[in-house]
Amino acid sequence: MIRVHILEDTDEKFDKIQDFITSSHIKDTITITRSVDATDCRNFLSKHEADVLLLDIIIPHLKDAEPQASTGFMFLDEIQEAEYLNKPKYIVAITAFEEAEEEFNDLYGNDVWSVLRVNDLDSKWQDGLLRLFSHINSANKDAFNDSIDVLWVCALMQPELSEVLNLNWNWQKITKFGRSYNLYAGKFIDKSGTERTCWAVPAQRMGMVSTAVMTQYLISKVQPKAIVMSGICAALPGEADLDDVIVSDCCWNYESGKWKNGQFEYSPHQISIESSSSAMLSDFILHHFPNEGNKHDFNVKAGPTASGSAVVADSKRAQELIKTQNRKVLGLEMEIYGLYEAASATTRYAPFFLAAKGVCDFADEKKGDDHQLSASKSSVTFMNEFLTEKFPEIHSHFTVT
Repeated sequence: MIRVHILEDTDEKFDKIQDFITSSHIKDTITITRSVDATDCRNFLSKHEADVLLLDIIIPHLKDAEPQASTGFMFLDEIQEAEYLNKPKYIVAITAFEEAEEEFNDLYGNDVWSVLRVNDLDSKWQDGLLRLFSHINSANKDAFNDSIDVLWVCALMQPELSEVLNLNWNWQKITKFGRSYNLYAGKFIDKSGTERTCWAVPAQRMGMVSTAVMTQYLISKVQPKAIVMSGICAALPGEADLDDVIVSDCCWNYESGKWKNGQFEYSPHQISIESSSSAMLSDFILHHFPNEGNKHDFNVKAGPTASGSAVVADSKRAQELIKTQNRKVLGLEMEIYGLYEAASATTRYAPFFLAAKGVCDFADEKKGDDHQLSASKSSVTFMNEFLTEKFPEIHSHFTVT
């Protein structure tokens, strides 16, 4: 959808523009919002994003103030310079006066998409808007023609990604972004019989930051409909067995907070999967990994997980630190919060995101590498079956905002 925000103080001109857009052949691709003065628009852009801002040149700074061209000029300068405002991708100046059009062109002709004189004498302004909206729709379509269905992220090449590449998905190494990332492209057939595309990639190093940076970059390039992660984690004692899979329905950075009066006060920010994703996950676990009659050699539990930048090998420390933040926490690991932060922060569209990791230890003094491979394999098995079964449903919920 193209998000159009109109800054216009007169109802007559606003109605004229809105009526034209809503009666055009591209009306179903456009949403319209309105501000009536510069202050109103400033408040809107501080909280929302717009693809197109139609800005009247002669506007009041407040609703009952006198409309002036200088207000429009100063507000445009503010939009271009202020970091607290979301900058529209395209700014189109609109006016009913030839003098204002000429002055605006002299000052800002190189900084805005165009200036349109809205009147009843000709249809040039209508043609200009249609060309702009068609251009944006075409650009959006081209961008999503290059999109993929699934981005599968792992912490490291070994043992996490190597288990993903063991899936019979016809993996091919790709070099689309040079040597920046070890990308592999594969294809799988989902439950509906539809072939789906997947890119699998390890982060350049362990941790939330590396995962978040890479994920956000790839989201901007290929707009995956689903973003998933497999790998290994530590279970809190008594919450799961070795090689079981913990699916994170909520996560946070357990090291987040501040020092105050010589003590560290924790202030974790939690990110949860979408409610529709949670319902999908619960249904899948119920039917494929039931408590009784499970055909797999591992069990699956969904619940909160905590991410941190350091490996925890002290069960008492883990209990004291993590359980005080969320008593229902199941496991600890180092990347999921970064993945969820990157996926949930997208503004152009809303991808599905989910992470599942196999239990390789219990964050205690007995921590070792013996179960890293088998735990990683468990998580890949779960994610493979989940994507195959549920991707048609994921695809049906996918929307571009």
